[in-house]
Amino acid sequence: MQGVGKALIAEGHRLAGAMGFSCSVVLGSPDYYGRFGYDRADRYGITAPFEVEERFYMVHPLASSNLPA
Repeated sequence: MQGVGKALIAEGHRLAGAMGFSCSVVLGSPDYYGRFGYDRADRYGITAPFEVEERFYMVHPLASSNLPA
């Protein structure tokens, strides 16, 4: 089965947006999550509450104007 991850991410974004969340944050592979619009969180002034290599802490806005550039 292919495309399950993509479908789960899309549904998660839809549900989170419907609940009023402004963004989705993940700790994961930039190669994988970058395909779904995730970018380094530190570029938006968002830092992890624990020690982690910055490139693995990623954010995806759920609306076009939710995160400062």
